[in-house]
Amino acid sequence: IRIIRAVRQAVAFQLSIVPETKNLISESNLRLPGVSRERVRDEIFRILEGPKPETAINILSVLGALDYILPEISQLRDVPQSEPHFQNVYHHSLQTVSKLNEIYHLLSPERDPENGMNWASGYLSVRLSRFRKHLIPHFVKQINPDRSHWSLTLFAALYHDSGKPIARSLSENGKIRFLNHENVGAALIHNRTRELKLSNIEIDWLGSLVKNHMRPLYLTKEGKLPSRRAVYRFFRDCGERGVDICMISLADILAAFGPTLDKDLWISHVNTINHLLESWWEKKSEYISPEKLITGNDLMMKFDLKAGPVIGKLLSEIQEGQAIGEINDKESAYKFANGWLVENYGYISSNTG
Repeated sequence: IRIIRAVRQAVAFQLSIVPETKNLISESNLRLPGVSRERVRDEIFRILEGPKPETAINILSVLGALDYILPEISQLRDVPQSEPHFQNVYHHSLQTVSKLNEIYHLLSPERDPENGMNWASGYLSVRLSRFRKHLIPHFVKQINPDRSHWSLTLFAALYHDSGKPIARSLSENGKIRFLNHENVGAALIHNRTRELKLSNIEIDWLGSLVKNHMRPLYLTKEGKLPSRRAVYRFFRDCGERGVDICMISLADILAAFGPTLDKDLWISHVNTINHLLESWWEKKSEYISPEKLITGNDLMMKFDLKAGPVIGKLLSEIQEGQAIGEINDKESAYKFANGWLVENYGYISSNTG
């Protein structure tokens, strides 16, 4: 375990590792599989919670230890990417972790407005600064008492493209593609975090972040602000994890484009994230979880239905109708339910008149 600890402390205290110690680490890496997974896990998350975690992870890679600790990340080292990416998958993943920390500090109350502002961070700060009062409490709230919420988000950022080596293919014009890499990556982080003995809620949380990390960008690429239906479905599927996904998505874009960041794309993407966060924190009762107009019992009595999955599905459809502004009262909810039952089941109750 001192292999990982040496790297963590070197970065935390800005120390150099002397050649003799580097040699000892390289000679001892083979013993890492014999260390308890819980101790390895704790050191990994201490690295993520400390300064410059991307630097520590890269040193572990250079010393050959990462192959035994997080092999899925090691396997990214020689995986190239097509434009707009300007780095291979490994360095892009480390850069995403770095950019995510930058965004967090930029939006924190302790930020230094004179420190390193460029046009991209300036626009981000202007558009998202009003969410500072929500972001910090969101990430302070712990999912597990042994690890910070923020360190889990950084871990997801590190793994967000871990599925790319498996998903890699070439298009007819020779462009590298990674179709479905997010689902492959979700499976990989699930297996890794289970081996590291994280809790079930953490495993599910991290898998969801990796699986859905592309969704905000897909919404941006539609060329307009997400519709109320798109916002509702995003948070229906992701819940409060959607906030973490928004932060990872911003870092992912910055890391992907680097110095070639397209101004129009960045402005559109920040506006998309602003719209999503506004919906979650300022318009939740309207766009995401409107107050129920009718209950399952109401539906069963009105349409002579029995309890079952149809009731749950119908209630979900009604809530979506409320969120997008098409259902506003009980009467319109019943009218929608009747039409939905007719369309999907060819059924009309004698109670509908």
